[in-house]
Amino acid sequence: MDKPTISAVIPVYNEAFNLQELHTRLKAGLTAIGEPWEIIYVDDGSNDGSSEILREFTSDLGVTLVRLTRNFGQHPAIAAGLDRARGEWVVTMDADLQNDPADIPRLWQAALEGHDLVNGARVMRHEKLSRRRASRLANWLMRRFTGVKLQDFSSGFKLCHRSTITHLADYGEMRRFLGVLVARRAKNPAEVEVGHYPRKGGKSKYGLLSLMYFWMEFIVSYKPRTFQLVGISGSILFILGLIGAAIYAVLRWAGSLEAAPALQVLIGMMVFFGVQITFFGFLGEFIQRIYILSQGVPFSRVESVTGPAHLPGDPAVTPNSWA
Repeated sequence: MDKPTISAVIPVYNEAFNLQELHTRLKAGLTAIGEPWEIIYVDDGSNDGSSEILREFTSDLGVTLVRLTRNFGQHPAIAAGLDRARGEWVVTMDADLQNDPADIPRLWQAALEGHDLVNGARVMRHEKLSRRRASRLANWLMRRFTGVKLQDFSSGFKLCHRSTITHLADYGEMRRFLGVLVARRAKNPAEVEVGHYPRKGGKSKYGLLSLMYFWMEFIVSYKPRTFQLVGISGSILFILGLIGAAIYAVLRWAGSLEAAPALQVLIGMMVFFGVQITFFGFLGEFIQRIYILSQGVPFSRVESVTGPAHLPGDPAVTPNSWA
């Protein structure tokens, strides 16, 4: 079999009910493109029998199973698959069948028009109202933080060129924000509307608390602007204090204003705290950069790899019929 042109990376956590249908539809969607493909399933510590089902799939040509030692989370699982993907293009999607693999050719067609990232924007989402509103807020914040004008940042259904995912390991723990990193690295991103369907089985792995935790991590960890905004806020407060002090001094000199101790204290506090906040903003930025550079902890740990898509040194590598 030829080297794959497109690699599908599918993170799996307790989706045994959906896997047989997913595998059949995924192969059909990839075959419709007319290019060599491979599928990389990443078992993120499932305990419902998903791993045994996925191992059966590796008897198919071009299918690889990467098993992680425990549940690390969706984005570390995707990163483990991306590290082993060999195609020039990579498509990612969840295993819950809320996205239809039949939409993959539509993303591929947009890629052929010159886009290095094609995001699957979900329409008519079958989720609770609270989840949809939280997602809408998250997408707005993502656009504000990154400057990338995508409508559905939180969609896991994407087709991206290899140039947008190379050297992602350099970002250490911030790879948990893969959608943001890939979007910022893309030169010519685009969006294609795709369907969104109710779950047939299993349950969502993202509740309200999970989304809140994700956003706390994003605000603290994401490099662009977080501490810069703190420093800028302090600088603005300091400048306003100086302007207030200058106006107060001029009015006092001209005799238009009587002594106002409370106003003097307020202006003094604005200047003092402006300097302090600016200093902490710069300090936070330096510490964050040092933290990023010092990351040596593995993003995830691989227990075994079954199939052709593996890295040198992967444990218990077992070739399938590709070999």
